[in-house]
Amino acid sequence: MAITLSTPNTPALDEMITALAGWQQEDQSVQLHPGDLGWAWQIGASALAGRVRTWAVNGRPVAVGYLDGGTLLRLAIAPDAESDQELASRMADDVADPARGVLPGGPVAVEARLGGVFRSRLLAQAGRPETCGHR
Repeated sequence: MAITLSTPNTPALDEMITALAGWQQEDQSVQLHPGDLGWAWQIGASALAGRVRTWAVNGRPVAVGYLDGGTLLRLAIAPDAESDQELASRMADDVADPARGVLPGGPVAVEARLGGVFRSRLLAQAGRPETCGHR
């Protein structure tokens, strides 16, 4: 499985919002919502694109992250990818290493209400047993 991390260009924002909209489920709490990116669009399309990170498997978006305020990464994971161990490991590695360009160095927070496999992997890397954590 080819997993790629990218920062979308401005025209790709529509694809990310469409993907997010397709992942919303009425019986689940909302993680990152397409309206969140719509609201953030007020900073300008180019600035917004610079704050979005996407993980794709074989070219298909399976996770979208939005860097909200510079130190908070809000994540959404496609429902059919939430239990993917390989994706969870790759995402956790990308989030934990500032050199990969997802989060800056220093104190940061990750919001991932869904995607228990990812959340567990991230907490294990941080050596923290809590149900939510910061690095």
